[in-house]
Amino acid sequence: KLDYSLPYSMTPNEYKAYEFQKIKQDNWTQRSKSETIDRRSPLMKSINVGSEAFDKIFGTNTINIVPQGSAELIFGINTSKINNPNISERLRKTTTFDFQEKITMNVTGSIGDKMKLGVQYNTEATFDFENKTKLEYNGKEDEIIKKIEAGNVSLPLTGSLITGSQSLFGLKTEMQFGKLYMTTVLSQQKGESSVIEVKGGAQQEEYELQIDKYDANKHFFLSQHFRNKYEEALSTLPAVNSDITITKIEVWVTNKSSNYENTRNIVAFMDLGEKVVHNKVPEFRASNTSFNVPFNEINGLYNSVINTYAARDIKNVIKALAPLSSRDSFRVRITKSRECTQAHRTGIHP
Repeated sequence: KLDYSLPYSMTPNEYKAYEFQKIKQDNWTQRSKSETIDRRSPLMKSINVGSEAFDKIFGTNTINIVPQGSAELIFGINTSKINNPNISERLRKTTTFDFQEKITMNVTGSIGDKMKLGVQYNTEATFDFENKTKLEYNGKEDEIIKKIEAGNVSLPLTGSLITGSQSLFGLKTEMQFGKLYMTTVLSQQKGESSVIEVKGGAQQEEYELQIDKYDANKHFFLSQHFRNKYEEALSTLPAVNSDITITKIEVWVTNKSSNYENTRNIVAFMDLGEKVVHNKVPEFRASNTSFNVPFNEINGLYNSVINTYAARDIKNVIKALAPLSSRDSFRVRITKSRECTQAHRTGIHP
């Protein structure tokens, strides 16, 4: 069976136009195929290094790096406005720039057949040691240098008397001199081991805490009276021997958000409610010496302040308290935009 079609004739001009369209169509088809192949190819192609020294050091002359991952960048502007007459006009409108980045990256590569590269990085990682970087060189059987590792390394030991370390960051080498094998590690340790002892269903753990490592500005005595009675009140633990029961307390902290619905301007005094005051103003000395517990009228500071009506205006508070603040050892602090903290953010030890 033979395929045939009806013959037809073309003039020279028609034949030139036919050949031109055919060549153009074949060209577009060829370019489309090459672009499809390029899309399927890796982001970074293998690199060949034409050097004999490179081939002897790394085994082959090929460099191959394969990056994988994702990057997400978020840009935005947050603007909030609160029409609260208790807030100054400048603080009613706040504008902040919002920038967030989420990067997850995994890079694997090889230089020749002796050196390997591995990088794992995630901006959402909980701990720093979850981001790993490692460069590894593996020598041949007849070479002195068996292995060189740089980055996240470990030093496992087979014995039970001395345990090895796992969370290390530094340099590790393994070498062989005849029948002598030597492993060297130069690194910093990013983790530590701990032993927890359980007795009678309870968990016990001993730890040491240096005095300069304790939480700063997080634990306070409400008054000097509580400091003086602290050891005495805790001498009969678990029962607390205290002559005062606190039923209500408010803690005001600096407002770091754009919500000004529950904010106040505050003037703080050092000797308010204290029996033994630190200032040297005679009228501030304790008048009710028969009482040992702290309260407002135990000295003259509270009455002097509440009778200074001009101090209730934040614009005039500095001028109104100037006669008092000029006295020796008078301590006062003025802060703006404080908010009453929520119950779950603070706690009180009775």
